[in-house]
Amino acid sequence: MSIRIHIGAHKTATTELQRALLQTTKRLARGGMGFLGPETLRGEGFPFHLALRSTQPALAEKVAGLFDDRLAQFRNLLISEENILGTTARTSVIGRHGQLYPGAERLSSRAFSLLRGRDVVLFLAVRDPADFVTSAYSQQLRRPLPLHHDVYLRDFSLPAISWTDLARRLLNQPQVQKIICWQYEDYAVLRPRILTEMVGRRAAARVPPSRVVNSGISAAAYDAFVAEALTDDETPTQTLLRDACRRFPKSPGEPSFRILSSRVHDESRAQYAQDLDSLAGLDRVRLLRPQPGDGAPSPDAADPDGSPVAR
Repeated sequence: MSIRIHIGAHKTATTELQRALLQTTKRLARGGMGFLGPETLRGEGFPFHLALRSTQPALAEKVAGLFDDRLAQFRNLLISEENILGTTARTSVIGRHGQLYPGAERLSSRAFSLLRGRDVVLFLAVRDPADFVTSAYSQQLRRPLPLHHDVYLRDFSLPAISWTDLARRLLNQPQVQKIICWQYEDYAVLRPRILTEMVGRRAAARVPPSRVVNSGISAAAYDAFVAEALTDDETPTQTLLRDACRRFPKSPGEPSFRILSSRVHDESRAQYAQDLDSLAGLDRVRLLRPQPGDGAPSPDAADPDGSPVAR
């Protein structure tokens, strides 16, 4: 028996991967693997999302029993739920001292307890910190009453954002046997290998091809949205953003909006490269990197956020 948990991070093509795996649920089941994604884990029938943040013993036992049932039915279980780390809300994704996902230890410990302490293998995608925080903020823009980006960035500290630190905190959980990581920027190339690690080679070959799910917000759309929001206090901000994105869609080659300076982005790239080396050096962490023979994206391919694929 094995339990594999894809824990995100947010804004690293999680939705695309989850939807593709959902379409393959029946095929995976025939091979002895159960799949649980957000469509199930955030529903009334399987209230994992509630149990993750609740201390009610009855709710915890109900969810633990549901996991028991799945593990009695399938030899292996694949779970995909990025909210085990936290959410993209300001204080959930960036801690008071700039730490990435400050509640990750508490939430993951709770998740593992709902699995009755069974051993797990984690799957984690990482991303350039400046791009990650910007994309996380874009998620909040789509919610009612979004914060201005200056407020959202109040606790942002580039030196404090470390995927290596997050991995160490997850590895401190005794149930975590290893973490398989990859760069979001390499996702298009590595996708077949990621899926093979998750579900095996035969099942991976049957997962539908990648497609754009969240197209992202263009710089022009964000500027138009801010201008409208400052003068229109009646129309819901979600409607204003949707209209701006419709007028100025994000397409390959179109610049994404930014809430951080070019200097910060340059510093972020340099820090990210060092952090990746540190991450790859951790015991029980395997960082997938492109190799000869990995599938290459087409010249006009776009990543799942709508930006040109990194090469």
